[in-house]
Amino acid sequence: MKRFLKRLGILGIISFQLCGCSLQEKAKKDTTKKEETIHKEGKNEPIPKEEEQAIRKLIDSYIQTINEKNFEGHMALFSTKSLGLEDTKAQKEAEFKNKNKKIELLDFSVRNFEGEYAVVETKEKEESAEKKVRYTVGKEDGVWKIEEVRVIEKG
Repeated sequence: MKRFLKRLGILGIISFQLCGCSLQEKAKKDTTKKEETIHKEGKNEPIPKEEEQAIRKLIDSYIQTINEKNFEGHMALFSTKSLGLEDTKAQKEAEFKNKNKKIELLDFSVRNFEGEYAVVETKEKEESAEKKVRYTVGKEDGVWKIEEVRVIEKG
C-alpha cells in the first residue's frame, strides 16, 4: 500500500509539472502571436484620438511613478498577463530602492495599433542622456496596461 501511494504521489508530481510547463508554453505562444500581429506591415489601423490619449496617459503615469518612486502605483500599470511579471517586479523593486531617476518624456508616437494592442515608441531624457524606448501595451478589462518595456536605443 505504501509503495502504491508513493508511486501515485510521484505520478501526481510529474503530471503537475507537465501541466505547469504547458500553461507556460501557452502564455509564451500567446505573447508571440500578439507580437506577430502587432508587427505585421500593412495591417496597422488608424488609432482613434481617445485611444491615443489613453495610451499617452498610461506612458505619462509610468514616467511619473518612476520620478515619484511610487512602486505600488508603478506596478499597477503592468498587465497581469505579461510574461515574466514576477521578474519585472523584483527588478523594479531593486531599481526603486537603489536609484533616484528623473525621466522627461520628449517624444511620443504610436507605431502600430490593432484594436486591443499597440506598440508605442518614445524618446526620453534621463539625467543627461536620451534614449528611445518601445512599450508594448494591451487592453486588460477595458484599460490599457503595459506588457513590455524595452530600451531600443541609447544616445
